[in-house]
Amino acid sequence: MKYKFMLPLALTFSIPVLAAEPLTIDSPHTVFYGAALSDMTFSRKNETKDVDDGAANEFGYRYQINDTFAFDARYIKSSISFKELLSLGLFDGTIDYSAIVASAQGRYAITKNIFVYGNVGASSYNWEYNKQGPLTATADQRKLDDSGLGAFGAIGAKYQWSHVELSIENKLLMMGDVKVSNFGLAVGYRF
Repeated sequence: MKYKFMLPLALTFSIPVLAAEPLTIDSPHTVFYGAALSDMTFSRKNETKDVDDGAANEFGYRYQINDTFAFDARYIKSSISFKELLSLGLFDGTIDYSAIVASAQGRYAITKNIFVYGNVGASSYNWEYNKQGPLTATADQRKLDDSGLGAFGAIGAKYQWSHVELSIENKLLMMGDVKVSNFGLAVGYRF
């Protein structure tokens, strides 16, 4: 009988713990740098080729509007082609690309410091496909390039300290005939 008030008492005292207070945005500005592994596919005239794997870098800025939504801008550039690097330049068919991206981000708080998020946006891209290696027949040698507007999407998770954040992210860039999937890590500084 003396324990009949324990359950209501426990529920009453657990409400402040379970009802997390909304995070106040003390520093809405974030600059970030990310490095990623890339998988690039090239499709033209009903033919799709897994052209290359490589690495990419990105620099960006994010403005956090409220606890849920943010806008960001980033510059993404391919850096190393693994096919070209491992073959010492003998194999060909590499893609170099760069993109300027503007996107909107929605995030969901798992805990006070852990978030999952998704980005949707547009990109201004430029890519170049080179097939001019020393083992390529002269008739097959070509150089293709394209620039224009494309689509951008990303999903990820991040951990935020007071001013530093660490995130893991999978990005998809649609750039005309080229589709790039980047999986990487990013570190950011909030100010």
